[in-house]
Amino acid sequence: MGLVQNKSLAEWNLSQEPKIEEAKRQLRSTYEEAVKIKEEVMELKEKLNSLSEERSLDTSSALLQAAAQSADDESEAIADRYLRGDIEVDQFLKEFIEKKTLAHMRKIKSDKLLAILQQQQYPQRPSSNFTSTPYPTKGGGLYPQPVSLSSSRQSFWY
Repeated sequence: MGLVQNKSLAEWNLSQEPKIEEAKRQLRSTYEEAVKIKEEVMELKEKLNSLSEERSLDTSSALLQAAAQSADDESEAIADRYLRGDIEVDQFLKEFIEKKTLAHMRKIKSDKLLAILQQQQYPQRPSSNFTSTPYPTKGGGLYPQPVSLSSSRQSFWY
């Protein structure tokens, strides 16, 4: 009985060989693709690191502020051209709205970046957890409390 069972198992194993070989081929292909993607990610990470070293957040903030001001100046120049009659209404509206929108978006992003930078540099004290008061409380503290001078000739220091 063991010989028949062994032969049957061997035949089943041989019948499964094409499926196993196909699975191995797919595994190799997937592995090679994963290796390529990993290399691309590592290259992009290196590029990101080199760019972040070149430009600090403060520099980016200053550049963003300058770009916002530049876009605003360009929108004002477009308005001046329109007022002089150099461009038509349709062209003015198209160009002016485009530049003004760009200026506002850059200004908003610049303000947000400045707020983030200030928050990182000067973290706020949590006011809800701050239990002591910045001045002495009544009846306690380090300083003597003044005495009422209602009766005549009393000493101030008792």
